[in-house]
Amino acid sequence: MATPVPANLLPADLRQPSAVPADLLPEELRPKAAVVPMDLLPADLRAPQEKPPEAGFSAADIGISGVRGVLGVTKAITDVFGADNAASKKLEGYNKAMADLYTPERQKEIAYYEKKQQEAEASGKPVEEIKAALESCSFTGYSRGCGFYRS
Repeated sequence: MATPVPANLLPADLRQPSAVPADLLPEELRPKAAVVPMDLLPADLRAPQEKPPEAGFSAADIGISGVRGVLGVTKAITDVFGADNAASKKLEGYNKAMADLYTPERQKEIAYYEKKQQEAEASGKPVEEIKAALESCSFTGYSRGCGFYRS
């Protein structure tokens, strides 16, 4: 095995400061970060990525979701006797009123995923719609149910 040459005997352009952790090096020897002009980046990397809101756990939200689920199933059953009949409309009104009882954090989360699904539908690409629906389901799961059932 070859013996390494001491750094002080090497010319400055041959020194390898990466052998030492950067935070232990003097400022002038620390490696510089490469800067890429924004116009060379792909469009999806130029815009800041929107982070989805996270509502966290709320027993009230889960209870509200359960009640909304029961209202939705009952509405579906009443639709058998005629879509948008009086009972169906009443149940839909109750369901919307229950949605207003979610915590503000959960409402923001729901609005975010609904916006993502609307954007995917507007794109006209079925793959984007499926992706948005699965993303919605994976993040909001139990409290909202999978949002693609409305499509």
